[in-house]
Amino acid sequence: MIYFIITILILLFLIIAVGVFLAIKLNIENKTKTKDAIVDYLDEKGFFPKETLFVNRNLSFALNKNCSKLALLENFNPYLPNSCSYQEIVSSFINSIEKNHFNIKLNYIKKGDKNTIYINPVNKETSAFFHDFFMRINVKKIENKYPEQNFSIVESSDWECSYIWAYNEKNSKFAYLKTEEKPIFNILNLRKEHFTLDVRYNYFELPILGLRQQILVYNNNFLNNLFNSFFNLIKEKTSCVLENLIYYDSFNNIVYISNGTSSLQSLIIDKIEEIYYKNNNIYFSLYDETGINFFATPKFISGFEDFITNYNLRKIAQGFDYSVDKLINTTDYTKFIIDITRSRVIYCANLNKLEKFSYLILNFSEIEKITTENYNNKSFVRIQTKEEEIIDVSCNKQEVAHYITAQIKNIIE
Repeated sequence: MIYFIITILILLFLIIAVGVFLAIKLNIENKTKTKDAIVDYLDEKGFFPKETLFVNRNLSFALNKNCSKLALLENFNPYLPNSCSYQEIVSSFINSIEKNHFNIKLNYIKKGDKNTIYINPVNKETSAFFHDFFMRINVKKIENKYPEQNFSIVESSDWECSYIWAYNEKNSKFAYLKTEEKPIFNILNLRKEHFTLDVRYNYFELPILGLRQQILVYNNNFLNNLFNSFFNLIKEKTSCVLENLIYYDSFNNIVYISNGTSSLQSLIIDKIEEIYYKNNNIYFSLYDETGINFFATPKFISGFEDFITNYNLRKIAQGFDYSVDKLINTTDYTKFIIDITRSRVIYCANLNKLEKFSYLILNFSEIEKITTENYNNKSFVRIQTKEEEIIDVSCNKQEVAHYITAQIKNIIE
């Protein structure tokens, strides 16, 4: 008896499964037949579809090849195509799309009036169709706004396309559109902006509507593509300080720092107030903006300090003649420069900082006396000027202090 019941249940299950399979197959065949009939019907109307969507028996849509029009077909019957209700909506008049659990709302303007179409059921195919077409028509708006640009990487901020992002790989121009009744357009040159990009955490921060903020991205591949494209661009167009980690753009006075794989930070040097180094972090305080914290290896920090040191030295050592002039390391972040070419000495302090970097210039003719001194087992050079000022130059090594003293004495005596 038990075996008989089990057999009956198995047969019922098989019958149901076959029935479901045949129903699905028939539904797919009907949808395919309907879509083919819709294409033929639209061809007769002079509407050449790029994509069609069969929502249900009562509602279908088609987007034309240049995304300028959306066709709406209601109660389309593939056997009586001319019996359907047909209208075309100009894409530029579509204001927004909205989605909830029950339906998708398409909001548009026709003859000056606001209209809404309600679409259901809400499934993956329907959601993808309306997001993709609404993004396409808004990308087209950006392309029309900036016709000289070739935007090869594009994305929306969310399904509703509240913002559209577009990037030109050749010249690093980043455009965006805020989609609303009165759309807002803007375009930035990423090679002239502060930004933070970290694809590991899907994080991209840059100035939007005048405020530096994190942007939302509907498809994270956009950030990966942008990172790879821009990183390759700066490798090609800027000076390498530390391979894959630090690059410098002298024309725009921007330094780019990276972990080499997933993060990229641009730093406009003129906007950096100060730099602090602590453990495995570099902290940048910015004028009138939130600071930036960057995790770094000891190798990276050492390379970045060298870069800042050389950057600071360039301010005062342009035209330096290395055959006669001398740069002498006195402590870790101070240098004493004997500038024979210009008959002067320069004492630099805090070379690995920006705001705190300082230097003192003294002509040879101003020096009255120079001696090597010691205090608490620390050596320093004492310079006395003819105006009776005292300048002490700390040195890590006694032989360095003696060397500086001997060099200056040979000049002034």
